[in-house]
Amino acid sequence: METIKWHIFVLPNGKVALLDHWYSTMYGMKDTYLQRVHDYYPAVNKPTKADWVVGYCSEADLAKTPSAQWTVVGLNNGKVALQADNGLYMGSCVGCLGTSLAHRNNDPYQRDGSNSNHAAVYVIDPLSDVNGQLSIGVAR
Repeated sequence: METIKWHIFVLPNGKVALLDHWYSTMYGMKDTYLQRVHDYYPAVNKPTKADWVVGYCSEADLAKTPSAQWTVVGLNNGKVALQADNGLYMGSCVGCLGTSLAHRNNDPYQRDGSNSNHAAVYVIDPLSDVNGQLSIGVAR
């Protein structure tokens, strides 16, 4: 399993912002932060109420964009969950993208184009859904 690396910044309101350097570089944008965005990709098998997670929010808009601010929730298994502004949690959305879209976008979540997973906001209970459980480590 490949590790996706985001830089985590604590905001004055206690929530966190997740800096996505890959998205910024890929699309020629200044630093962008992960944001919950509705209907960004055409989904193949996306859960009905799911929103995508993409690096779309600029630093200038971060303070006034609740959908780019995440609440870190500690789980009793040593992992964490990231709760979005709509109350749902970020998770790996297995099989949500078609492989042709994943390959065309050269998305880091599908580097070889054979995987159709992507991050989405749809997990209701991260304790009962392992897709919503994340491990956080220190970058070296």
